[in-house]
Amino acid sequence: MKLSTKPTLWILAGVAIGGIGMASLMNGLGITPARANSETRLAAIGSLTEKSMAELQAMDEGFAALADYVGPSVVHIRGKSSTSNGRMAPVEGQGSGIIYRSDGYIVTNDHVVASFDEVEVHFADGSTQIGKVIRAGDQTNDIAVVKVNKTGLKAAEFGNSATVKPGQYALAFGAPFGIENSVTVGHISGLGRSSMIADAQLNGRLRNYTGMIQTDAPINPGNSGGALVNIYGQVIGINTSIYGSGGSIYGGSGGNVGIGFAIPSNQVKFVADLLIKDGKLSRGFMGVQLRDMKPFERTERKLPGGAVVVEVEDKSPAAKAGFQAKDVVVGIGELEVNSELDLRNALYKYGPGKTVDVTVARDGKTKTLAITVGAPPKDDQRREAPAPQEELYRGFEAFPDMPNVDPFADRRSRSEDDSKKSAKVDKSGPVQLGIGIVDLTDELRKSLKVPADESGVYVSSVAKGSVADRIGLEAGDLITEFDREKVTSADQLIRKVRAKKWGEDAQIAIKKYTENSNSKRSQTFTIE
Repeated sequence: MKLSTKPTLWILAGVAIGGIGMASLMNGLGITPARANSETRLAAIGSLTEKSMAELQAMDEGFAALADYVGPSVVHIRGKSSTSNGRMAPVEGQGSGIIYRSDGYIVTNDHVVASFDEVEVHFADGSTQIGKVIRAGDQTNDIAVVKVNKTGLKAAEFGNSATVKPGQYALAFGAPFGIENSVTVGHISGLGRSSMIADAQLNGRLRNYTGMIQTDAPINPGNSGGALVNIYGQVIGINTSIYGSGGSIYGGSGGNVGIGFAIPSNQVKFVADLLIKDGKLSRGFMGVQLRDMKPFERTERKLPGGAVVVEVEDKSPAAKAGFQAKDVVVGIGELEVNSELDLRNALYKYGPGKTVDVTVARDGKTKTLAITVGAPPKDDQRREAPAPQEELYRGFEAFPDMPNVDPFADRRSRSEDDSKKSAKVDKSGPVQLGIGIVDLTDELRKSLKVPADESGVYVSSVAKGSVADRIGLEAGDLITEFDREKVTSADQLIRKVRAKKWGEDAQIAIKKYTENSNSKRSQTFTIE
């Protein structure tokens, strides 16, 4: 018997064989369809298969066309350090970026360029330009702009992220592990994700994220700053972080696990335009912790949206203005507030020293509160952080700084221990353990099943190569004691750690709660 090599006939043959197997199975189950009906069904399946093949081919061609259309607008960014002779120093970090304007403006993640004044920008056509970094200097933001002296660039088209829906196709563009011009395909998995992430570029200090788009399009270290695109070739987000499972960036379980996050395009445009116009961001401070309204709350309170006040800081501008926990902010000045992100953005408009009316919903009524906006305090980087979502507490991490490595080299020979030994920790400033921590809230205590009489702070993330990483701390740990003193809040732990000096010994007590049990350990270590 001579088999045809035509793809369609092969598919039809496979369907026929499958049909025979299904008929045998149905007979075994006591189901005996008429032969005529079976033949009719097989003929119909064959017809549908030809149609499906055409649809698959069209989809295949569509994805390829999208890659061709978007690819030239995505760049690879490498860090540039100045030296005495002006030559390029060894590359210290890398990521991705998106051409925002044809006159040389590129957007990327702040954590990609945070260590550099200038970066080397590699374009899809193989050309290279040196770019000047424009940073916001605002820890609640992870968007930066790079300016190159080049015009006529192909700028990406930015879409409206407010129209994005779960289930839609999404394509991720960038340079994962330094492999340029890469594209992956997936879907939008969720919206409105928020958390705090310890960033190695900030010596383990926290960055605050809110309103993130979740995607299963594979993204990995090096994709940071790259484009998340819809089927129309429009940028709907900037790839920023992953739900990590630990491990090393050189292999193992440290890469993509199908849960990635992107900053929405509307937020990217908002910040980028301010940076290009003013060269910086000046954000006001209210002294409140916020979260988005849940669907049932919008229904119960008959509100289209708003920012829920979770906590009001003592002696803050919000406290002086009369804000209360459970207030829902629905407007500030002439701006409407439908989400936590709306209010945060409004504080770029209503900066330090400005007095503005804020409309809140309280007890079924609206109330206007006049607030004099303050300046963000520098002593506590956690203030006004978003209220973290339960499902993102474990393992939500920013991409680590990418070293200059051959992306095709065999990295499995490099062990995690070697990676930790060779990691550098900045000792020029105050002691930093390199962890993201959050207070043990009632919601988190309930989620982890922590007893009511237990105190401590929750480790939300650990920066790779940090002091905490070297002594074995992990996301999910509960720090209960430091230097034999009970830990009751994140503020207290930060003060105690900063009172230490590099090279001194410290003792830490840790508990880890799981679904079925909990374990505890205490250890003395040297802060180095």
